[in-house]
Amino acid sequence: MTAYFGHGSLKMWGKDKLFTTENTTQLNNKNRLPIILNFTCLTGLFTHPTEESLAESLLFHPAGGAVAVLAPSSLTLPTNQSYLSDAIAQALLSGSHQRLGDVVLEAWRQVPVDDPNSRDVLGTFMLFGDPALVIKFE
Repeated sequence: MTAYFGHGSLKMWGKDKLFTTENTTQLNNKNRLPIILNFTCLTGLFTHPTEESLAESLLFHPAGGAVAVLAPSSLTLPTNQSYLSDAIAQALLSGSHQRLGDVVLEAWRQVPVDDPNSRDVLGTFMLFGDPALVIKFE
């Protein structure tokens, strides 16, 4: 499992291009695909008509990348993302869920809906991949 917290855009992590869609072409990890959690902005904007998002690039790279990606399709603030990131960490550490979709669903249920900014997080963070994926801890 890999998590990134920080600035992001459609094609990269960080303002200094810490990791980009171009970097995914260099990955050769098809036998050990991680789950990637993006607590950033826009890396899951899959609706762009001409550009592939970082989430898509990680999922579709034939020689490696990721087995699943949690990523936002829009802009949200780190303070609001923390509701979701904290809840995912708690759900993972509890060990009560084996499937990725159950972890994400439990986390989404913990995000307060009475705050409009938190609702933005719920409306823009998406799970790319199979929610029935069984998480293997090694």
